[in-house]
Amino acid sequence: MTHQIKDFTDNETKNLAKNIQTGKKIVSQLSKNEKITAKNLDEAFSNWARQDNEKEFSGEDIANGLGSLFGELIKTDFSFTWKMIEDDLGTEAALVDDTTGSILFPINSVWKRIEPKILQEPFFEPMWKAIKAHIEKQKGS
Repeated sequence: MTHQIKDFTDNETKNLAKNIQTGKKIVSQLSKNEKITAKNLDEAFSNWARQDNEKEFSGEDIANGLGSLFGELIKTDFSFTWKMIEDDLGTEAALVDDTTGSILFPINSVWKRIEPKILQEPFFEPMWKAIKAHIEKQKGS
């Protein structure tokens, strides 16, 4: 399966900014600490997952909001760049590391914890640590 990597359009950049704001709102309401860390994203997701049927935030809000925030954390911590990846299955926002060629799909990663069944185990912090180890290995640190 081949893929094309494209820069974000203005509309995609605006959509990302909107998702980041949604993510910040989620973290501020569902985590004890508003600072954006992988651990706090795990806490917000876990608290959302434990809520009864009357969830204030939809699964789409959670996937796009927390996924975008996680992407921004990866972008900041590891110098990845937001890109659009197009392949035979569609087009999706991703993070690309130009040095190692690594491609990450943070929003899709959250969706996989929501559908078909909500998984409550922490995953942001373990993923962040795995990404850090992978980047260090690739760069020979």
